Amino acid sequence: MSSFSPGLRGRGRAGGLVGAILCAVLAVVVLSACGFRPLYGPASDDGSAVADLAAVTVERIDDRPGQELRNQLVDLLNPGRLQVPVRYRLDVKLKEELNELAVERSGFATRANLRVEATYVLYATGDTAPLVHNHSRVVSSYNIGDSRFSTLTANEAARSQALRQIAYDIRGRLAAYFAATPASTAPAGS
Repeated sequence: MSSFSPGLRGRGRAGGLVGAILCAVLAVVVLSACGFRPLYGPASDDGSAVADLAAVTVERIDDRPGQELRNQLVDLLNPGRLQVPVRYRLDVKLKEELNELAVERSGFATRANLRVEATYVLYATGDTAPLVHNHSRVVSSYNIGDSRFSTLTANEAARSQALRQIAYDIRGRLAAYFAATPASTAPAGS
């Protein structure tokens, strides 16, 4: 079963290409009119969010999951290892909660939710007044298997995934703060 549509004949790829170009041009015009600026693009002001992120030092976070989160934050905040003076200090507190769900008739749980919450505060170096105070929460689920090893591996994978999501969330929120904060209100030395 095929159909013939004489009105659309010959317009296939060319018509689609013209439509795509028109949509792209329209998107550029609309986004530039609303004040949109790329967060990681070249800065039009005297500073950029990337340089401010690189100037953040992450304080020590307790326990092994905290150490993993700190390492991810250090890598995300300054991926190019820029040599900039430290102007900000990030203090993070991490909390974990494990809830077992989906209980079988035998009374054994088959599913678990790992809830990880990070409370973080950004300070200017040498200052005690917080610039940013926020929370980031992630719930990561995994199956509880018959084998202790598979359950432990699933738990560690869920924790790593949650910590990675929290690290990306913290970086995104700090970048948005730095992009929205004018240079005149930034702490001294920045």
